[in-house]
Amino acid sequence: MIPSKELFVLADFSCGRYYTHHSSYLKDFFDFLTLEGKETQVWVNTSADSKVVNLFGENVKACLRSNLYSYSSKTNLIGFLMDKLMNRVPLVKRINPIRNFFITLYLKSALKEFEKNIKSESNINLIFPTLDGLGLQFIRKVIVQYADKISLISVRITNAETRGTFGESNSLEILKKLISQYPNKINIGFEVEPYNEILEKNGIPKVNIFWSPMPFIKRNLENKYDKKLQLNIGFIGSARKNKGFDEIPSLVKYALSKNISTHFYIQLPIFKWPRFHETFKILSDNFNHKITFIDGATDKSTIDNIVENMDLVVLPYYTETYRLAGSGILFISADYSIPIASSTNLGFNWDIESFNLGFTFSSPEDFANKLLRFKKSEFSENFKQYNLYRAQATKKFLKL
Repeated sequence: MIPSKELFVLADFSCGRYYTHHSSYLKDFFDFLTLEGKETQVWVNTSADSKVVNLFGENVKACLRSNLYSYSSKTNLIGFLMDKLMNRVPLVKRINPIRNFFITLYLKSALKEFEKNIKSESNINLIFPTLDGLGLQFIRKVIVQYADKISLISVRITNAETRGTFGESNSLEILKKLISQYPNKINIGFEVEPYNEILEKNGIPKVNIFWSPMPFIKRNLENKYDKKLQLNIGFIGSARKNKGFDEIPSLVKYALSKNISTHFYIQLPIFKWPRFHETFKILSDNFNHKITFIDGATDKSTIDNIVENMDLVVLPYYTETYRLAGSGILFISADYSIPIASSTNLGFNWDIESFNLGFTFSSPEDFANKLLRFKKSEFSENFKQYNLYRAQATKKFLKL
């Protein structure tokens, strides 16, 4: 008897029409699995634009629907209005018959694609780099119906599975129950160390919990350490209020007050918030000659190239949002051995401090003082160790 082939499926219902961290995370897992010689498909939302689709070539299938991303008013007005209704009417979430009807509707195309693959004698390794509400609903359906055709389901928990119309506030309880029914079928990954404690406190068995950073992708590195007279400092990643964009003017001001020769690369937002225009005006009016602004929707390959040419990447994120959240830019920076500076009391401070990948700062003045003593070359060996640890962690998480 010929053994069934193994197919790895990377899926994200929220990977839609814009390039975001969702597509970045899918891309890194895809590259890692490809380098490991694994047959891999990438399932994204039906609305995925060319920037997203071109990341994966013939391996991508835009077969996932969701109420947030599936249609635009130009491509399908009825579908667009239905999605709007699902987003805007809070009662929908509380009326189970209606909610369950729409869950079935939104999962239909994903289930069809799944069934097509198992008919071709494939055993499925299902991977959700960012599990959201519809992803969780999909897992509940396929594991009950097709457990014998599933080799492993690997999910990274970021709390996204609790939000939105189809999120579940008791998501960890649901996953714990599924693990008890299918103990060897589900691995739970966390990106930041504080989440490990939450998973254990909620009764997820330790054997099913794994540290799951973004996979390490080996890059061709040039030895650029400390050769330039000017420091290139990047605030990279599509700007958002909770990523501390409004704090950047103070950080730039204090750094320049120390007479440090610097140039700043600042990525702008895709979606603006009320104070953005005021902050942008301060930056452009006072420091324009010291700043290069980067479009918020810049594609991954360009972002990678920008990060590669930085001396330091700064993440001035807010604790309220990032106490339990990770940063994709941190991992891209680590791929290129670029040191990271971040605010204190963030979930990913563990990575920076445990492996000495840069420094944390408590204020703009603290940032500037530490910048005075900063030398990029001091961190190169630390990144080698960290990236090796990342690669080993990913293999354990995916049981490779």
